[in-house]
Amino acid sequence: MLVPLAGHGKQAHVLEFEDGAFNEDAATYFTSIEGAFTCAEMAFEGIYDVFTSGNAVLFERWALNEKGARVKAAQLAQRYGLTG
Repeated sequence: MLVPLAGHGKQAHVLEFEDGAFNEDAATYFTSIEGAFTCAEMAFEGIYDVFTSGNAVLFERWALNEKGARVKAAQLAQRYGLTG
């Protein structure tokens, strides 16, 4: 997968987030990817939305409930009493 970034000649940053852990309005949605893969020597497995922002590639991992439907990680944590 090739992801177009701004800032030619600059180092790209690769970041991973849990579902709903960053402001999606501050980045541009690029694609989704499922399975096991590597990017910049980082290993990923699952379903991810891929965003770009400047010279950063942002991977947002989907959180799935027991039925396999996508939910935000914070909703799962609250449902199972994992929040403060």
